[in-house]
Amino acid sequence: MSKAQLRGDYSRAAPDYSVEQDWGRYSAEEHALYRRLFERQARLVPKYACPEWIAAIAGLDSSREIPKFHEISQKLKSRTGWEIVAVPGLIPDDAFFTHLANRRFPVTVWLRKPEEFDYIVEPDVFHDFFGHVPLLFDRVYADHLHEYGKGGLKAMRLDAVNMLARLYWYTIEFGLVKTKSGIRAYGAGLLTKTGWGEPLTGLLFAAVICAAVGYITSFMIVRLQHLALIMITTLAFLLVRRYGL
Repeated sequence: MSKAQLRGDYSRAAPDYSVEQDWGRYSAEEHALYRRLFERQARLVPKYACPEWIAAIAGLDSSREIPKFHEISQKLKSRTGWEIVAVPGLIPDDAFFTHLANRRFPVTVWLRKPEEFDYIVEPDVFHDFFGHVPLLFDRVYADHLHEYGKGGLKAMRLDAVNMLARLYWYTIEFGLVKTKSGIRAYGAGLLTKTGWGEPLTGLLFAAVICAAVGYITSFMIVRLQHLALIMITTLAFLLVRRYGL
């Protein structure tokens, strides 16, 4: 996507694409929508999220309203040395990797519209916060993402960003991990999606298909999400018909 096609207001962004969150500009309706999104996912996620994510989200007290980034950053800084930085939306690779390499996670400031409750093309504040931020409180995950950012800057010099993009897709967005309770999700794309985690087999199929489709489509976001949705829906239907999964 070109900047002209992106949804956020990039006119007030700094050279590193950071902006002020300007929390006071969120409307009561936006806070209510965020609360509905949080409550909906909070009912689903404990069934298939990894325990580290569950423990972290429980301690954030972030269900009532859109979080204030500076307050979350204070907690993060003391735990893993990270902070979250407000951005207008998707940002270029060099800015993204630079933030990660300096233990700053970019979080979009705007929230989706009510009619986008179940599907949104670009990541919004709910996806970025609910899906990504909790695991930044886990030292292993936080250190991995820090190294990923440094590796991304090196990959840019070697013209190998596509390889790093695939790694991000397979892990940070649609990653699964084996736990004592079985296979669980830690990828933000899975944690913020609806209808993919019940039953657990659906979660596994979603992750595998998205990884495969991501490889084929070279991570063109809009194409990928539509293709993944079509393939997952079709495969799930066939498997339920054939095996009763």
